[in-house]
Order: sequence, then C-alpha cells, then structure tokens
Amino acid sequence: MTIPKISLVTPSFNQAEFVESTIRSVLAQEGLGTEFELQYIVMDGGSTDGSVEIIKKYANQIDHWRSEPDRGQAHALNKGFELATGEIRGFLNSDDVLQPGALRRVAREFRRHPEIDLLHGVCLKIDERGRVTSEQISTIHTLLDLVDIWSFWLRLGDNRNFVQPEVFWSSRLAQSIGPFREDLFYTLDYDFWLRGFQKGLNIRRIDVALAGFRVHGKQKTSDQLGAIGELIELIAPILDREDDPRLPAADRQRIRDLSEMTKRQISGGGLVAIRDLISLATDRPRLLQSRRFWKNVRRTGRSFFRAA
Repeated sequence: MTIPKISLVTPSFNQAEFVESTIRSVLAQEGLGTEFELQYIVMDGGSTDGSVEIIKKYANQIDHWRSEPDRGQAHALNKGFELATGEIRGFLNSDDVLQPGALRRVAREFRRHPEIDLLHGVCLKIDERGRVTSEQISTIHTLLDLVDIWSFWLRLGDNRNFVQPEVFWSSRLAQSIGPFREDLFYTLDYDFWLRGFQKGLNIRRIDVALAGFRVHGKQKTSDQLGAIGELIELIAPILDREDDPRLPAADRQRIRDLSEMTKRQISGGGLVAIRDLISLATDRPRLLQSRRFWKNVRRTGRSFFRAA
C-alpha cells in the first residue's frame, strides 16, 4: 500500500536561537519511510544571525531550502508550497517544534479517514527553553465557532482555538482555497482556515499532542491588539452575509456588537472610556448580557479611580 507524503514548510528569518530545535524535531520523526514520506522545505528570508549556517548543517536531509529576501511570512510559505507534492500539508515556524511521533499519527489519520480536509490535535505551549507550560485543545467544529473569536481566541479563561503548528490539511483543500494572503501580517493562518470553513471543509480532531508552540517576547503574535484588529477585519464581510444559515441572526448580532466594542478598545489603546461603554450599550443593549462587556466596565472603572 502506498504510504502518504507529508509536505512540511518552515519559514524562517533570524531565528538562530530556535531554528535548530525546529529542524531536528522534524527530521527525528518516527515512521519516516515506513508510514509516511516527508518532503521538508525550509524558506529562509535572508537571515544574518547565523541561521543559514545552522540550516546548511542539515542540507542533505532537507528536500529544498533557500535563503533569500522575501516579502514576509506568507510569501515564504507560498514559495515553499509551490514546491510541495505531498497530499498532506502543514507548516512549522522556526521557533516551534513537532512532538515525537506527530507525523506518523497525522499520516495514520489521513489514511484511515481520506475525507479529512483539516486535522488538528493538542498543542503544547513551551517557553524559550522548551519547557512545557500548558496545553491547548481546540473545540472549533463549525464556521460559527471560527467566526466567534470571543468564545475561542479571546475567551475569558482557557482559549479554545487552533494553534497553527498542530494543524494539517489536505492538498485538495489547498488547491480549493488558494495561497496564503501576503497582505496579512498576524492572521494569515486564520484567514486560510476561514476560507476553508466557508467552503464546508471536513474537520477532524485527535486528542494527541502534535506540536509545541513556543511563547517568547520576540514573536509577532505578542502584539495582541494588532492581531485582534486583523481578526475583526476578516470576519466583518462574513457577518454582512445575512442569508448564510450557518450564522444564526442572534449570534451574528452578538458578534457584531462585540466587534464594535473591541474596535473601540483597540482605538483607545486597549481601554474604553466609561462614557463610550455607556453609549455603546445604549445603541447595542444586547451587550449588557455579555460577560466581556462587564469585564470592560470593571476594568475601566478601576483605572478611573486609580487615576483620580
């Protein structure tokens, strides 16, 4: 029986501190050659910090690698996936790692369930030294779940969204939705999944740790307000489609209300004035039923009295 091929792309730029751990976590995967074939592609953006020398150490085990200036992460990914020939796809940033046995488990799931468009598992959060600090399990199943970023990405409590390195998809899905958008800085992966969900992709979750997402101060997603702003822009056109039965009217309006409140937060540097919250609740009384609205009221009130 033919074993599946996994095409995995690592975009990298000046990540000498972590890129070797990333590469080694890929090349050490169990089952290579017996349960799956691997096409590993590394796209470096012209690093000047010693990353290229590290990549060269593994050049005979990497199928394709380049180091040249690019237009950002999405451009690097698109260049990498232009070379991809595997029926299973994924990308691993140069500060993240795969867990042992991850690709073998991914290959098994796609073989058992050929209808899968998108597969995800459990993602471990790791620190700069690679120590596990927590784990995250997504409970996203529908387009509504994906659009409702306040219940998943910005949840009051543990987040329940995908984390990029533990997500894999079929080449069929990639051909259907096209390349990553190069005009997005923070949310190119979210937009990719969003386009897939709009087409009605088949999703499957396995309760297995597939990857480690490294949390450190230099990563671009540490700019939370910038990332949230892009998320809100991406969901806005979907909320305007009144005839989409996958987004019930009540949920659509709730998400619109939260979008408006959050946009005001972003424009105010993360804090909305009391008068703005009152005005917003007057126009959108459904916000009074939102825990997030009242959290903002308490937070703004405490800041006001501290400054008084």
